[in-house]
Amino acid sequence: MSKNAHLVLDERATIEVRLRERASFTEIGRELGKDPSTISKEVRLHKINEKYGTHFTEMDKVLVQMENDYVNQEKWQSYAKNNDRATFMLLFEKDFPNMAADRYEQNDQFFRKLFDDQDMMKQVMETVGSVLYERLKKKYIFDPKSGVIEEATPETYVEDTYLTEK
Repeated sequence: MSKNAHLVLDERATIEVRLRERASFTEIGRELGKDPSTISKEVRLHKINEKYGTHFTEMDKVLVQMENDYVNQEKWQSYAKNNDRATFMLLFEKDFPNMAADRYEQNDQFFRKLFDDQDMMKQVMETVGSVLYERLKKKYIFDPKSGVIEEATPETYVEDTYLTEK
């Protein structure tokens, strides 16, 4: 697997085609020699860029910074492990604007748009919150198409269809 997480145009085109063919992030990552999380992040960024006219790439660290701010806090690890997704998301949505405000100075332009557009705020909260919950909970799903057990993502997560351990 390539350590270089950055994607070139041809790889992005491959992702688009393979997603239309209903390939999993694991399958696409294997074909491109990339980690499935790289594919997932690319898809999430593309959805946000398309909807809000932003131009984020993997080089942009804003969403990763926010996610890592939570991942590195024991209380959020505990919230994910000891609560269902709905309870976790309530806690997350209450805290998210405060954490975003703390990051504001470092990421001024992004956060101006985030705070000005409530739909964007909602989409970013849902995206980051869902991925964060899955990352902290470490849920896995079985992909019957490929026979592979992979980490759940917002796109693949369906309540009651996951394994908590590989």
